[in-house]
Amino acid sequence: STFLQGNPTSMNAMDRVSNGDGNAWTLSMWVKPASSATGSQTLFNYGSGSAVNTGAITLYQSSNSLLLQYGTVSNKILIAALSCLTVGSWNNVVVTFDGGTTGVASGSLSNYYSRFKIAVNGVNKTTNGSHQNYGYDGVLNGNDVSDNIFRIGRDNNVYNNYFDGVINQVAIWSSDESANLSDIYN
Repeated sequence: STFLQGNPTSMNAMDRVSNGDGNAWTLSMWVKPASSATGSQTLFNYGSGSAVNTGAITLYQSSNSLLLQYGTVSNKILIAALSCLTVGSWNNVVVTFDGGTTGVASGSLSNYYSRFKIAVNGVNKTTNGSHQNYGYDGVLNGNDVSDNIFRIGRDNNVYNNYFDGVINQVAIWSSDESANLSDIYN
C-alpha cells in the first residue's frame, strides 16, 4: 500500500495539446509483480484524477497481463498485452505512443490502436485493442492540480488499486523510443 506521487504540473512529457499533435512519449520501468491477482494493480497513472471530462493514461497489471488505458471513463482506448509478465521476476516494461491521432471515428480504430506499443524485456508484445465510444480525441495534461495526478504504484479512485510488487528505474521520454527497446532493456 505504498506509492510515489509527483507534482503533475511539473511532468509534461506525456501531455497532449490537441489530437494528433505529434507529442510522442515513452514510459519505461522495471517491475517485479509479487502476485498474479486478478484485480487491477496500477503501475502508473497520469492526467485527470476523475478521468470524466479530461483524459488520463493508466498502465496496470491484471493477472500476468499489462493493460494501458488512454482517455476518459467514457471515451477511451484500451491496449492489452496478454500473459506477458513473469510473477516473482523482474520484467522491463516499455510503453510507447507515436503522437498520432487516437479517436473517435469507428473506421479508424485499428489505426488508433497501432499508435501504442507495449514491450517486455526488449521485445514488442502482440496487443489487443478495445475501446469505449471509439477512443479519445481530447486534451491530456497535468495542469489542473485540483484534479490531476502523477502516480506510480497507485490509481486515483476509491479502490486505490495499489501495485502488489516492486517498481524500479522509472523513465519517461517526450519521444517515441520504440527503435531503442534493446538499449533500454540492456
